[in-house]
Amino acid sequence: MNLKFKKKVLIVFGSGGHQRQMTILSGDLIDKYDIVAVFCQEDYISPKLMNFKHHFVKRPRISDEGHFKYIVNTLTCFFQSISLILKERPSAVIACGPSVSVPVMYAGKLLGLKVIFIESWSVLYEKTLTGKLIYPIADQFFVQWESMKSVYKRAIYRGRFIV
Repeated sequence: MNLKFKKKVLIVFGSGGHQRQMTILSGDLIDKYDIVAVFCQEDYISPKLMNFKHHFVKRPRISDEGHFKYIVNTLTCFFQSISLILKERPSAVIACGPSVSVPVMYAGKLLGLKVIFIESWSVLYEKTLTGKLIYPIADQFFVQWESMKSVYKRAIYRGRFIV
């Protein structure tokens, strides 16, 4: 009997455009990898994404909550991420830019996962805050516009996600 197991990847789904980009990517990865999705409880989640094995974490940044609450939420998300990574044992974490990516990816890096970040398709010339925070720890850092290769020197350009 020849059982072949797929590697497991953790994909961080944000809301809106971030969720859309990761939905497109997950469609390309589903045949090669077991996907575990990470969502924020407060986000609208496309019903088809609920078919993935999934976990919820605290959203780090909620507007108008203040700096102290931001720190508490980020730490909560970070420790929730450590717990779910230890439970699921993925080999990599992939995200494209929502604030929840930061604590999840740092938890992944701390636990030895490959960190793959994709800068949002809405960014053409400047670094995002999430990109600035993830770039130093990313094993692979992708940009979706060729112009962004001059902004992130070791970025990989492969074009934009196409539906």
